[in-house]
Order: sequence, then C-alpha cells, then structure tokens
Amino acid sequence: MTNIKLTLGLVFGLSFSGVLFAGNFFIGHHLKHACSAEEQYSMGICKGFIMAVHDSLLGYSNYAEVDMNDIFCTPEGVDSDHVVDTVTQYMEKHPEDLAYIASQVVIIALQRKVPCN
Repeated sequence: MTNIKLTLGLVFGLSFSGVLFAGNFFIGHHLKHACSAEEQYSMGICKGFIMAVHDSLLGYSNYAEVDMNDIFCTPEGVDSDHVVDTVTQYMEKHPEDLAYIASQVVIIALQRKVPCN
C-alpha cells in the first residue's frame, strides 16, 4: 500500500511539474509538435523531454525504493529511440490526451504501452 501511495504521489507530482512554454505549461500538443518537426533542435527537445521523464521515474524509483511495476516496465535492452517512438506513436493515436501537461502524457503513454502485466 505504501508503494502505491508513493507511486501516486510521484505521478501526481510529475504531472504538475511541467516546464513553462511561452507563459503556459508545456503540454502534450507542444511535445507532439516538437516530435513532429524535422529540425534537430525540436527533435532534441522531443527526445530530451521524453527521456528526462522516463529516466527521472526510474531514478526516483531506485532512490525511494518504489516498485516501478506500479507505473511501467521498460523491457531490458530497450534504447532511448524505442522509448521515444513508443510515446510519439501513442500521441498520434490519442490526440484527446494532448491537452494534459507533457510529462503526464509521457507517463500515460508508458503506462499503457509498456505495462508490467
């Protein structure tokens, strides 16, 4: 039960920790736009943001001894390109989620696409 509370607190906290983007929160629409762009700068924002959320969750789980099985399970040997592709494909198929803060979109995509079951 404690792990679930810590996990929910982590997800809630990250969901509201979006960076500011032109006076507004950096939301899923902004992330999808960055991931769809062809210039290297935007692609760097896309990949960097997605991997920062992913790696922060993994790092926090090791530090706080939270079981990541309550959130998502990235298979052994998966590289960052695969993680980014997973999230970008999710955003393409679920435009209804793009109004959420971008970190929340990443978490939702990983929960639904790489569940631990």
